[in-house]
Amino acid sequence: MLILKVKQAQCALAGDRLDEAFALLLDAEVRSHRDAQPLVTALVAALVGRGQAHLSAGRLGEASGDCEKAGRLGGNSSDVAQLRQAVAQALLARQQAQHAQGQLLAAARRCADDGRLSVGEQMLAQAEDDNSQAAALREEIQARRGAAQAAIARATACLEKADFDGAIEAASLARRSCAGGQGVPELVAQVAASASQHARQMLEIGRMDRAESLLARLDNLVDPTAAVQELHQALELSHRAAGLLGGGEPRQASLVLRQLQSILPEAKWLSTAIEKSMQAAEAMESLGGGPLGLLFAGDGAGNAKAMLDPNRGKMPLGHMGETPMPHDGVPRKLFLHVDGVGSYLILRGHRVTVGPISSSPAPDLGLVAEPNRPAWTIERTEEDYFLRSQSPVPVNGKATTSKLLADGDEIELSPRCKVRFCLPVAASTTAVLKLSGPALPGSHCRQVILLDGNLILGPGTSSHVRVEALAEPAVLYGRNGGLWLRATMASSPGGAAATPVKVGQPVALGPVRLVLAEK
Repeated sequence: MLILKVKQAQCALAGDRLDEAFALLLDAEVRSHRDAQPLVTALVAALVGRGQAHLSAGRLGEASGDCEKAGRLGGNSSDVAQLRQAVAQALLARQQAQHAQGQLLAAARRCADDGRLSVGEQMLAQAEDDNSQAAALREEIQARRGAAQAAIARATACLEKADFDGAIEAASLARRSCAGGQGVPELVAQVAASASQHARQMLEIGRMDRAESLLARLDNLVDPTAAVQELHQALELSHRAAGLLGGGEPRQASLVLRQLQSILPEAKWLSTAIEKSMQAAEAMESLGGGPLGLLFAGDGAGNAKAMLDPNRGKMPLGHMGETPMPHDGVPRKLFLHVDGVGSYLILRGHRVTVGPISSSPAPDLGLVAEPNRPAWTIERTEEDYFLRSQSPVPVNGKATTSKLLADGDEIELSPRCKVRFCLPVAASTTAVLKLSGPALPGSHCRQVILLDGNLILGPGTSSHVRVEALAEPAVLYGRNGGLWLRATMASSPGGAAATPVKVGQPVALGPVRLVLAEK
């Protein structure tokens, strides 16, 4: 039997079937046969020779396999040792080359993401020809360059139509796609100059809301220039004057309006506003000097002095005061509890103040943070949300006092207390604030819903409240001075069903139950 296997190994070796011969000679009993010893020596030499051929052709896996087989049969002979060392060096060189290629592709990817497409292409020219990742990135760069050129054309067309919002959006896309591309820096500068000039015109005719929205979008396009910073200062003075007028300080407001007039000398409405403010101040001072002035606080002449105190009623810049309660009878603050899902704080109204729970006055959304941290305001204007603060607040790591909020923006109240602003439903302006760090004091709630019109409950991420147990979305909305829940459930006759939701009374929604509680 052994001699038969030896004969088979001899035939396999003669036919250059080295793997078959190796399998036969791997048996110790076969190798011990006297006629097998020359075959082992010849097979080891053949395996080393084939391994060297694989190595020369760059087939390192095959070369390593032949080296291992030769070593198992012939031990660590000089030929086997040399082949093993050569394979190890080749493997190390390949790993180093792959690492270098990986770093090259990563650097090219960063350049492409930063909009430096030409630099990325130059790096990719050094990549291996058969690198599929490099080929895919080259195609992406070409697509980005095409998108940038299309965005340039769209921005130019928007400028011609005086559509500055569209021009800023298109210029932002061009900059993200290809920041250093041909025509992109010039386009961004042109859009910024035109938009800032239009914002000044809006301020001059008294459209403060339009100017504020435009400047917020412009801040997301470029770093503010001196001209844009001056317009921001004008808006800041406008807010201050409005706060003073609202606090019953028309004389102080007139002084602020005069400062504003030095920035906007062409604003005709300012002369009228200053004149009316002075008339109001004189009228209030006249009333304060009369009998009514004695009744303001109930202790005689000292009250008239308090009314005429120039510091009375001042409101810090950036603090908009308590959010007004909607006039529909529904509480402004509600807790929504959904069985098996969690609790959510619902805030109604177009303006919400956020700050440390120990702040004075108390913020609408008080969080556990250091008392010295500045409070800030989130205000909804039409379909946009704006952040405003008296002191700089870190938003996405960059300190600012005013910003048009976008989905995913992270606002820092303190290093351990951050708020992520989210717009999960594209068709709804209801926003969600996701808290990281401590939960709301007195509850396990980590999400706050800024309700505007409706609230979507349903499966998937395109919902304000994610309820996977629901087969279809449901909508919570206000109507006729109350809240209603409309659901499209298979169990509902006729499909859509609207149910009134009263505070404190549980409502069944398919397989789950929810309840609203007044905070």
